[in-house]
Amino acid sequence: MATVGLKNLYYAPLSSDTTSAVSYGAMTKIAGAIQVDINPSVQFNTLYGDDAPFATDSSMSEITVTIETADMSLEDVAALLGHTLDSTTKLLEAKASDTAPYVGLAFEAKKHNGETRYVKLLKGRFSPTQETIQTKGESVQFTTPKLEGRFVARTYDGVWKRTVDSDNSGSASLIAGWYSSMEAAAASAAVAGSNTYTVTTNFVSTDTVTFNGVTLTAGTDFNVGENAAASAGNLATAMTGKSGISGTYNVTSSGAVITVTEKVPGGGNTPGSMTTTGTGVITAGTATTSQAAT
Repeated sequence: MATVGLKNLYYAPLSSDTTSAVSYGAMTKIAGAIQVDINPSVQFNTLYGDDAPFATDSSMSEITVTIETADMSLEDVAALLGHTLDSTTKLLEAKASDTAPYVGLAFEAKKHNGETRYVKLLKGRFSPTQETIQTKGESVQFTTPKLEGRFVARTYDGVWKRTVDSDNSGSASLIAGWYSSMEAAAASAAVAGSNTYTVTTNFVSTDTVTFNGVTLTAGTDFNVGENAAASAGNLATAMTGKSGISGTYNVTSSGAVITVTEKVPGGGNTPGSMTTTGTGVITAGTATTSQAAT
């Protein structure tokens, strides 16, 4: 699809890129985008058999990307090339040992049908290019800053470029957040509410334990064990047998500790207090709050 314009050139530092996760810093706009050149380096290989081409294959290595803008602030130069910018004097110092950080780029181009194509290049680093500064002659000739970079596929997912068009209705949600972040935040899984309850003093008959509106009596609903651990196991079994508890929670025990976890993660059923009357004492731990997926 032919394009007839370029605007909204943004970059974001690539904070982390591993096989398990990827993250970026905040998006920053570079004013006055003029041109973005994307030149993938592709090598073709041909296998010959029976004195003729038999099969062909190709592989892509790095992608050369050149950006040209009407202006580039010293803050942008420092961020893209790894130079040092004094926060007070705004003096930019460039050292031969400076290492440019990996960044991602985002921009958009108008298509000939009036719609917009949105592009992201996900991992690359820039290097200084030739800088021309000349005197003013009879006619005005602008010199504009350029940076050349090398982009590669990400370690995280092997992706190097993303593109969407505004005339595809299914892309609307992606476009709405195109410049909010380089990588959309991964959906977080629902968290099951849970808590632990430790029997610190053993029960005697007629002691009661109340949880989630259900009251259990020692010696009637559960047996008093010879120690706190045994009683905790008996209590957990009795709790599982009560529909007012088991309908919402899973109940397990280990030693003197009873663990209560909501069956439906994110259901909003963070386990509450477990109260006792009589001799037996139960101490609650720190609850994990139920959280719905986002």
